[in-house]
Amino acid sequence: MDTVHASVIETDETNHLETNHLDRTRTGRLVTMWLAARFRHAVFKGVLAAGLLALLITAYGIGQLKAQSFNCHQAHHPDERTICHDPLLGRLDEELASMYRRLLLRLPKEEGEQLYKEEDAFVILRSRCGAQRACIEESYHRRIRELEEALGKHE
Repeated sequence: MDTVHASVIETDETNHLETNHLDRTRTGRLVTMWLAARFRHAVFKGVLAAGLLALLITAYGIGQLKAQSFNCHQAHHPDERTICHDPLLGRLDEELASMYRRLLLRLPKEEGEQLYKEEDAFVILRSRCGAQRACIEESYHRRIRELEEALGKHE
């Protein structure tokens, strides 16, 4: 009888160990699944945060794409402040600055110095417009036409 009893005890202990092992396995799977879900959630939140940050940077950049060739934080004159607050004038200013740089790269040194003086004269004339948007816009269109003609001659 002792043998049978010992056998039953081993079986009980074995069943108990098997049950205990299954509980640990189930618990381990649950913990693993929970950790995986938390990780996916954290990754999703990170991607979402990165996307939001990119959107904010883009939105800020678009706001800054008024594209003036000068720093608006240092704009003191009425014409400059008007250009900084008007997206069309900002784009015209950047277009003019781009054409100016392209032309300057194609000119011999002496002609480049003359172009620099002409650009200073343009800025002085533009400043006479004050905050009058139409006057500023017309001055840009006139100067851009002049630079287009000069670029055509030096291509």
